[in-house]
Amino acid sequence: MEVTGNRLLYEARIWTAEATARLVSSDGAIGGLEALREVAWNSATCAANGGFAVVHAQEPDSMETGLLRTDGLPEGTGVPFVPGTEVSGYWEPPAVPFGSGWLLGTKQGLWVSDGTEDGSFLTDAIDPVLCTPWNLASSPLGALYGCRSLHFLAPDASPVELLAAGSVDWIRGIVPAGSGFAVVVSEEAYGTELWWTDGTPAGTRRVRDIAPGPASAIQLGDPLAAPFEPRLEGKVAALGDRVLFAADDGVHGEELWVSDGTEAGTYLLGDLMPGPRPSSPRELTPAGERLFFVAEHPALGRELWVTDGTPAGTVPAADLVPGAGSSCPGDLAWLDGRLVFSAWTPAWGREAWRTDGTSAGTWRLTDIAPGPASSSPGLFRQVGSTLLFAANDGERGFELWGLTADGSVPLFRDGWESGGPHRWDAATP
Repeated sequence: MEVTGNRLLYEARIWTAEATARLVSSDGAIGGLEALREVAWNSATCAANGGFAVVHAQEPDSMETGLLRTDGLPEGTGVPFVPGTEVSGYWEPPAVPFGSGWLLGTKQGLWVSDGTEDGSFLTDAIDPVLCTPWNLASSPLGALYGCRSLHFLAPDASPVELLAAGSVDWIRGIVPAGSGFAVVVSEEAYGTELWWTDGTPAGTRRVRDIAPGPASAIQLGDPLAAPFEPRLEGKVAALGDRVLFAADDGVHGEELWVSDGTEAGTYLLGDLMPGPRPSSPRELTPAGERLFFVAEHPALGRELWVTDGTPAGTVPAADLVPGAGSSCPGDLAWLDGRLVFSAWTPAWGREAWRTDGTSAGTWRLTDIAPGPASSSPGLFRQVGSTLLFAANDGERGFELWGLTADGSVPLFRDGWESGGPHRWDAATP
């Protein structure tokens, strides 16, 4: 699910024997949904830039894949195309905004695209035997990309190689942070640690060997076993010019750390689970000058925390299941000046909540599956004044729901069930 301009783009899956799906968009209003095209089930990914998005999708009943540009309306949705010579096979290039267009990381290298076939060209050809730019991130500074080598592309400039292939084992993830980038890098001698770069070879360095020697401070998935899965998994996030991340120094267990890109400015924020037991910080979510995360505490269980990036400013946001019980918050999203998330409580099951970072400013938004049953809401997105999300009321399966400004929670009924002329054409209070 991605917000493009004033519309939400998402893949609506149809649970039939054919397992088909449609790329659709909604303006958050009843009757405001548009069907854009048929796609293969569970295949669509997209990257928004202003009022447009490029969407990668697999054709129904085919292995053919392509990219298209859309503004969320049928008349503004282009024809799928494939950059370069690779025209078949399951291929899902990462895409990020860059200037007024996008960058695409493909097996041939890095492409610049305006979302059309004629406006797409290869800007950095990389030997696929050495590296394919699956890790790709951009900021106003430029774009950083690579897998076994690291490259930087500034606007209106030529690509620069920061780390040559063979100098490190793997680039595991990239997070833009202010005037630089935090990079998670694996090396045989140092394990997986945090690096920092300003986009120049001289300014590219390992920040600190947090877990001494070949041990890894940052635990991530195996890029060989699962090369297409996200590498950071909510463990690394930017907070202004700094980055917060979950790391294990071999003494305190996996806890929350902060870094400004220097060795002196890289330190443990707090040992929430004293000693070697980990608090396992996850779901790191920037929220203005603060960052929310989920962590374990011996007296509080697994609950929601908030930090301003200092030890004194790292505190519990709410203890929804009092005492050592856990509400296990998830699906954190900072939207319209509020944190929205899902959490479980004995009385209400797993439902949607919001918070301003204090216990008094935390309350439940929904009870879609009544009582202790769980609707398990997620994929929270804001479109206009409506909070849109997926949830299951226990009767209809997972559908699109919307929380409106007046506090009502309509179910957007789909046309495959209602038979209406427009999908999501009516609402059930």
